[in-house]
Amino acid sequence: GDPTLIQPRGHSLTDAIFIPGLSSDAVEIADYSTEAIELRDRERRSYISLGPDGITMTDGTAVMKMSGGKLETSAPSGIAMRTDAQCTVQSQNMDLSGQGNTFSGDCRSTNGTFTDKDGVVLGTHTHEGVQTGDGTTGGPVK
Repeated sequence: GDPTLIQPRGHSLTDAIFIPGLSSDAVEIADYSTEAIELRDRERRSYISLGPDGITMTDGTAVMKMSGGKLETSAPSGIAMRTDAQCTVQSQNMDLSGQGNTFSGDCRSTNGTFTDKDGVVLGTHTHEGVQTGDGTTGGPVK
């Protein structure tokens, strides 16, 4: 209502001020970064950090870090990925260390043994009914 209360400068950002250090929370935030911007919980167990050395994200156990074009992941409880679309991994040199690594699809590799979609071991299989010359060779023996 009252036209004398409505001023052109009402709610102008030029009238706003910021006084650093004022807080209504009596508990200070410990272990804060002066080098990065962080979105975090009070204890800094879970956080996302954006800084000069890259981006780091953690839940207190698993850690994902991007820096210099490299992505590093540490996930002690495992990694689960799901897609209903094609997933392509390209690498000049891939190292899957450890036991029990398995690939599924038309070709499968478990602990260094490759098998085709029919269960034929590709490195050591034999063929039955082998005939020399123009003969016909039987199918692979599993």
